[in-house]
Amino acid sequence: HDEGIARTSLVAAQETGREAIADLSRLLALLRDDGSAAALAPPPGLADLSRLALPDSADGTRSHLSIEGDPSRVSAALGLTVFRIVQEGLTNARRHAPGAATTASVGVGSRRVDIEVANASPPASVPHDAVPRGTGTGLAGVRERVALFGGTIDAGPDGAGGFILRVGLPLQETDR
Repeated sequence: HDEGIARTSLVAAQETGREAIADLSRLLALLRDDGSAAALAPPPGLADLSRLALPDSADGTRSHLSIEGDPSRVSAALGLTVFRIVQEGLTNARRHAPGAATTASVGVGSRRVDIEVANASPPASVPHDAVPRGTGTGLAGVRERVALFGGTIDAGPDGAGGFILRVGLPLQETDR
């Protein structure tokens, strides 16, 4: 019985912490903003993912995005985290594998949200020395976001010259 009470308290504290972080992020955006109304807009979420994946971006990178499941089951805080992870994955692909085909998929299941961002090897026409080396700070930010939600992350080479990022984020009781 005491364990159930403790678990309920911890879940409530986690959710409050996540909401506070989201609120602080919005507040910081307001403080940094030039005063435009854009800072007052709600944070991006799953419904905004389509603006990240363009059929042909300016650098020639082709990307494809798919979303499966019911995005309405995802809280605003978790939706923002999913958005930022996909954004970082696509940004890394465009930066480190220019011209390579890239896919991003988000699946909202009954207990978790699965994210995968994968890119192929850059085309042979892109000189190897023209591809910038990563500093790892982007993935560090993704790892921090994943840890905040108690999720899992796997990132690394795919064995065929490309790179793959896989993230699993549990849906919270309030999301189910």
